[in-house]
Amino acid sequence: EEYHSYYFVSYRAMNICFQILSLNASSGAEKVLAGLASELARRGNEVSVICLAREGKESFYPLYKTVKVYYLDRWDEEPGLAKVSKKIRNFWRIRLLYKVLRRIKPDISVSFLTDMTIYAAWAAKYARIPHISCERNSPWDKPEKVDKRIRRNRAFAVSKGCIVQTEAIKEYFDEKIQKKTIVIPNYVMLTSTPLNPNTQRDKRIVSIGRITAQKNQVLLVKAFYSFHKEHPEYILEIYGKAFGEHNELETLIKNLNLEECVFVNAPSPDVHERIKSAKMFVLTSNFEGYPNALAEAVASGIPSISTDCRSKGPEEILQNGKRGLLVPLNDCDSLISAMELLINDEELARQFSVCGIAYGVENNISRYVDTWECTLRRFARH
Repeated sequence: EEYHSYYFVSYRAMNICFQILSLNASSGAEKVLAGLASELARRGNEVSVICLAREGKESFYPLYKTVKVYYLDRWDEEPGLAKVSKKIRNFWRIRLLYKVLRRIKPDISVSFLTDMTIYAAWAAKYARIPHISCERNSPWDKPEKVDKRIRRNRAFAVSKGCIVQTEAIKEYFDEKIQKKTIVIPNYVMLTSTPLNPNTQRDKRIVSIGRITAQKNQVLLVKAFYSFHKEHPEYILEIYGKAFGEHNELETLIKNLNLEECVFVNAPSPDVHERIKSAKMFVLTSNFEGYPNALAEAVASGIPSISTDCRSKGPEEILQNGKRGLLVPLNDCDSLISAMELLINDEELARQFSVCGIAYGVENNISRYVDTWECTLRRFARH
């Protein structure tokens, strides 16, 4: 309420600079940043994005025409410089960001994802520009290396403000960081209109996520293998960019003789249209922040199941049984039981669909950007 009243009483255009490693990935952080930056620009703010990537990589998600993107060279692509120490490499990246920030002279600087935050927070500090660090994943699990987590926490400490997606994530950090941390869950933006909750659904199970150990699609395929024995008419569709676990997943599908009923597809801009008639959506991640894929599936009206991650992001989206079902991590039997429940209890599935569509309407991008804009004004230099 405090932020909203401030927004309406005192409006002026801001110069806002976001930083992220790249915009060409189809992941949740890139999607949120592209939508947020575009909407802020539509409202008359001067918005720029700095990417630590070579020029020529287009944004996977569309950006508003006035958003300026600055591409910096990745360190490992710099000829003759790859063998120097990490300290020099980190200093070089901070220096690159510092120089661009000094040129842009934003009122506020905002970094997404740990790797970028480690550099951006210090670059903004040296440039004397207020900075907001954003945690977009599970801080217990990412980064994997302890020393990088320490560097992430130090970057949060020198930032003027911090933004996280759940109260559980906020409580991960020490008391000093918590005092300047604001919780802002993700918005939901669909590219397709949800089906009527009473519509007959296809006998498909769908999932969206990078093919990685984090997303744990191996668990989903194993659960589907047992489920399919009793329900051979169902198919499983997985949408996600191939990463480290892709070969293992393909091998598992082949070894279980599921090639005719399990399909692994590349990311698609029209994925919401493709999945909206599915019987259920399943997320089997070992850890998450506030998973966009789950939120969008729920908002599309698809009855959904998710593992109960430590961040409590899935729990907040599913409201612990109001909008979908939570199952323990790595529990194949519980996952199979939840899948059986959704196909056997049609009224429960319909209630999930109704509540999910309402959730999507409530968590729209306009309300999300209102909160963000007021937060930016709170921390920006005036």
